[in-house]
Amino acid sequence: VSEILDSARERSSKASRENLRLILDGDISFNRPQVDECVKALSDMITMIGEATERYEKNSLELRGFFVPSETSPLNQHVAVIAETLDLLTDNVGVVQDLYRRDGAVTFQLGQLCRTDGLEALAGITRERIAKMQAPDQSLSGVTSDFASVIGGFQAGEIDPAIRVLQEISANNDQMDVSLGQHANSRLTKIQATRVSEIEGEAERSLENIRAAAHGVGVGRLAKDFEAGRNDERSSAKFWTSAVFVCVAAAVSLPILIHSVDTHLFSQLSGTTGVIVKALTGLPFLGLAGYCARIASQHREAARHLAILTTQMDALRAYVDGLPGEDQREITMILGRRAFSNPELGTRDSGQVNMLPDDALKVLEKAVDLAKEAQKRSQ
Repeated sequence: VSEILDSARERSSKASRENLRLILDGDISFNRPQVDECVKALSDMITMIGEATERYEKNSLELRGFFVPSETSPLNQHVAVIAETLDLLTDNVGVVQDLYRRDGAVTFQLGQLCRTDGLEALAGITRERIAKMQAPDQSLSGVTSDFASVIGGFQAGEIDPAIRVLQEISANNDQMDVSLGQHANSRLTKIQATRVSEIEGEAERSLENIRAAAHGVGVGRLAKDFEAGRNDERSSAKFWTSAVFVCVAAAVSLPILIHSVDTHLFSQLSGTTGVIVKALTGLPFLGLAGYCARIASQHREAARHLAILTTQMDALRAYVDGLPGEDQREITMILGRRAFSNPELGTRDSGQVNMLPDDALKVLEKAVDLAKEAQKRSQ
């Protein structure tokens, strides 16, 4: 839609430049009949709406005894738009072609710079709407509302480009001078204010896009860092889990190996005491296995926490895009607290690690008691 409007404005601007050239070359009456026809049709429309408004007011007073002005305010607004267009079409414009080499200025009406077919179309549409207003089965407010939209389109597509052409000539050509009428100057002020508003809107949207892009990059980078941390924690968990199996295997196989092949180190130990002592040689490895299991559990818990954060970061933008701004900020703050606060892992180490697990200590105590009893019996 925007491209279509821009293309239409460009065609109108080109036509305005060509029409201005024809007028300055001496065809001072160019498009004047079309402008006069538009003025007559628009004047008839204003008259008809005014008569309808007066009739409505009279009937309302006669029927209800009072009249509410707001009931006819839409019609009055439509009349104001039509009257503004009429004033712009008939606004006088003065152009001095050469400030240094020619005398006198060329004066014409602003509407003469509009496209000929545009003026003819406006006059035809106006007559058509007047005929509809006279039909009893047509809504007067509906017809005038639709026509006000047509008038707004004509101003934006025909009159505004003509004013811009004159303003560009005045600003960029130091040999020519342009004098706009009162209504054209007022319209130019509106055009410039609208353009400033559009630029501000574009700047705000660009800034918002930059913020969104920066936020997206930051979230993506954070999610990537969490994913890398998760992978490291998984690798560490695998390493310490493997260490658990190695220690358990050593705790089981070492006593068997000593009992099978030892001939010197524990040769003086015999009987039940010797068997118990040899069996206890694997107990330190069980303690080491418990320590490794605890460390592996911590790494697994950390990997799980980082995996959850990674998923949340990846899904954050898609999840909050459809939510109101306040909800977006609240969810982002909640996730931020989860990401940057103490994770409170369930298996977090308190900083004190026993050399042997509690169960292993109990086994050791029982083994020592058995060894003492066996030694007493041997004596």
